[in-house]
Amino acid sequence: PWRLTMSLFKHCRLIAKALIRCDPRMLLAAVLLIIGAVVSTVAAFLIMFTKMMCRFSTGKLPPEMRREPDTWRASLRQAVSYGLLWHVQQLAQDRERFMR
Repeated sequence: PWRLTMSLFKHCRLIAKALIRCDPRMLLAAVLLIIGAVVSTVAAFLIMFTKMMCRFSTGKLPPEMRREPDTWRASLRQAVSYGLLWHVQQLAQDRERFMR
C-alpha cells in the first residue's frame, strides 16, 4: 500500500501540473498512470489471494503458479487451467488416497 500511495501522490501532482499548464495530453497521461497503478496493485493482490486460497483449499500450489505470468495470455491460461478444474482434480486425488 505504501508504494501505491506514493505513486498516486506523484501522479496527482502530475495532474495538478497538467491543469496549471492546460495540457490535455499530460492530464490524460497522468490519469492513465493512476489507472495503471491501481490495476497493477489489484492484480497483484488477486494473484496473492489466489495462491493463498490454493494452499488453503488443497494444501498445494501448482508449480506453474510459483512464478508470475509474463503476459496477459499467460495470466488467462493460469486462471483457466488452475481454476475449478485443477481444484476438482486435486480433491479427487486426495479422496482416492483417503479411501485406500
